[in-house]
Amino acid sequence: MKEYKFIKKNSNHWPTWPKYGEKERISINRVLSSNQISGAKEVEFFEKEFASYNNSKFAHCVGNATQGLHLALAALNIGVGDEVIVTNYSWISTASCILMQNAVPVFCDIEEDTLGINPDEIVKKISKKTKAIIIVHMFGYMCKIDKISKIAKQKKIHLIEDASHAHGSSYKKIKAGNYGDIGVFSLHQRKNLSSGEGGIVVCKSKK
Repeated sequence: MKEYKFIKKNSNHWPTWPKYGEKERISINRVLSSNQISGAKEVEFFEKEFASYNNSKFAHCVGNATQGLHLALAALNIGVGDEVIVTNYSWISTASCILMQNAVPVFCDIEEDTLGINPDEIVKKISKKTKAIIIVHMFGYMCKIDKISKIAKQKKIHLIEDASHAHGSSYKKIKAGNYGDIGVFSLHQRKNLSSGEGGIVVCKSKK
């Protein structure tokens, strides 16, 4: 109730994040004047800059992180009847992208200290049909990705990092998105790196 009164007194809108300023206005005008608002040089430049910043070999922009997760599964040939182990604590897209490929999400519990998927629970969920694991670095907290990566390699299972919240996060000097086969970041308005909307996928393999 107090929050509502504050908003009514000071603004016609809910408080928003992030705050855009003159630098952003100049950049937006530059893109608009190029007549290329969804591709070409501006996007290519951002892809290269993000790859360099994140120490990733390749980066590719997408419409949003949901598309990025779907693309990741498709690129790894995850399909009908395949099982994908996924955290039970995330935005719906982390699991719904599995259904988009007609695969089966197998939910796995998280750890209290990291809010990330529990490596010990992952081991219990692996079956002959398991083809991938999708983890989430929730709110920028890195999950125990080194242990999970080791499990994935031992079992020859693909690993996808949903790093939507984790731009700049690192564990043992390796940045989020670089442990797995593919890492996916969100550029939504609510994320700590925002283009208003959008997403970006990083990976090691050009193929």
